[in-house]
Amino acid sequence: MLHLVRPVLKQLHHEAPVWAEELHGVEAGAGTHRSTEQRGRLSTQKISAEASHSYDLVAAQRLKRPLSPHLSIYRPQITWYASTLNRIAGSILSPPPPPAPFAFHSWNGVRHLVWDLGWQMRHVQVMRTGWAVVGLSLVSSVLLAAM
Repeated sequence: MLHLVRPVLKQLHHEAPVWAEELHGVEAGAGTHRSTEQRGRLSTQKISAEASHSYDLVAAQRLKRPLSPHLSIYRPQITWYASTLNRIAGSILSPPPPPAPFAFHSWNGVRHLVWDLGWQMRHVQVMRTGWAVVGLSLVSSVLLAAM
């Protein structure tokens, strides 16, 4: 695997990053310098009556739109619950950490490290590891509380 990564890293090392070119005023790829000074003053403009009516119409339509339909049209999944619980557990952790949030946050962190390696990424595997984290967290929190 390393033999596949080395050429890419070598190429990236020799190329200047895009942000560096923009920082120095050079447009990426073109080799021309861009001016960083302001060319003119900004000013506000009054909206015509017709444009104001159009704006009011759009604003009124936006108020009638539903908010975030994703919560109502999709079936809840273990990844939603695990992500939410991981965020809650991470925010609860403070010295001394309570056993259940500490255990869940730790096991879910291991799960994410496994994902970072590219393992257990299929749908069935994601579901399995999600429930494994829940089970391991329950057992670990009981053992930590008993200590």
